[in-house]
Amino acid sequence: MVSFRDIEHLITVILRAWVYLSPAILPFSAMPDELLPWFKLNPAFYLLQMFNSPITLSEFPSQQTIFMAIGIALVSFLLSVLTLSRFKDEIVFRL
Repeated sequence: MVSFRDIEHLITVILRAWVYLSPAILPFSAMPDELLPWFKLNPAFYLLQMFNSPITLSEFPSQQTIFMAIGIALVSFLLSVLTLSRFKDEIVFRL
């Protein structure tokens, strides 16, 4: 069985790539229109859009952005709770 220590470096590389692939620095208006659908597949897109809209565009985020960000946060929370509840007895021995 693979434990966390075995994949620790892989998780670091994946998270670093995710940060670089997230449009955290560039404004969304600077992105090419043909790449925007691919950026919207990134779960961090809507969360970043919520913070980016008031700062760069001086406007409140759209309802779609707010609901998508809340939905992504809730799904992430539920998945983490289900995963931790499933492995709660084993997690101490795996870390």
